[in-house]
Amino acid sequence: LGGPGSSDLIRRLWLDNHFYGTVYSLRYRPNNRFDLTFGGSANEYLGGHFGEVVWARNAGDSEVRDRYYDNDATKRDFSNYLRTNYAFSSDLNGYLDLQLRTISYDFLGVDRNGSPLDQRASLTFFNPKVGLTYDLGNTGQAYASFGVAQREPNRNDFVDAPANSRPRPEQLYNTEIGVRRQEGDFSYGVNVYHMFYRDQLVLTGELNDVGANVRINIPNSYRLGLEVQGGYTLNDRFTVGGNLALSRNRARSFTELFDVVNENFTTIDQDAVEREDVPLAFSPSVVGALEFNYRAITTGPHLLEAGLQTKYVG
Repeated sequence: LGGPGSSDLIRRLWLDNHFYGTVYSLRYRPNNRFDLTFGGSANEYLGGHFGEVVWARNAGDSEVRDRYYDNDATKRDFSNYLRTNYAFSSDLNGYLDLQLRTISYDFLGVDRNGSPLDQRASLTFFNPKVGLTYDLGNTGQAYASFGVAQREPNRNDFVDAPANSRPRPEQLYNTEIGVRRQEGDFSYGVNVYHMFYRDQLVLTGELNDVGANVRINIPNSYRLGLEVQGGYTLNDRFTVGGNLALSRNRARSFTELFDVVNENFTTIDQDAVEREDVPLAFSPSVVGALEFNYRAITTGPHLLEAGLQTKYVG
């Protein structure tokens, strides 16, 4: 823009986003035992990312709100699914869910030298899921399921990485078994799950230039947990309920990189440390909540309820 090569300045980062799309479904149910649904969605996200200089001590030839960068990103997402429910008997139901999803990114990233480079990424995912539900009569249900889910890196993951070392999409293999019961004034549910990941994107604590978290792929990780929730009606006015989740969230192994700096705080090298069986960041092993509710007014159509809620996060 002309003028001095450096200056004190104030910059402001902006987003100008637009999102549009459609969802659709078609259901076929020839009898009470068989239910088939075909559906999907198609959408496009247009994200304008730009920065303005709103003040500069030495402005040179620049004008207020001159844009010093302008980066338009486009994401297209198209998916179709086929879901089938079948009643094997009056108590046992099964379902099969098949999803095919394709996405594409167009964005301004960086090359291996850190220079701006227009980039495009296209991904296709096949996500199947199967499950069984057993009716326990009027008292509840028991269920079991297994599913595969895959998720793409987000825009920041792509932009912060050179094109030759792009982050890989996550793969999740999820198994769940549980039961839900209602016995008089007492209700409860128990769920056990195991989530095995390939290339999970995890937080390392590193931040990029605007303070957003930087994530990396780790080859193998898992989450193993037990979830319990329940409630009890003491009388017409008092109810108590709560939930507790206990889990073990671990990265089996990954390589952590440390910057080596000199006395001028200039990075001169990197050290690699192999980590094994370490906790995943921001994944507490204990989460619980407790709630008391009191119905002060229950006259006709009028209802006034007060509640006390408490929560614990490990």
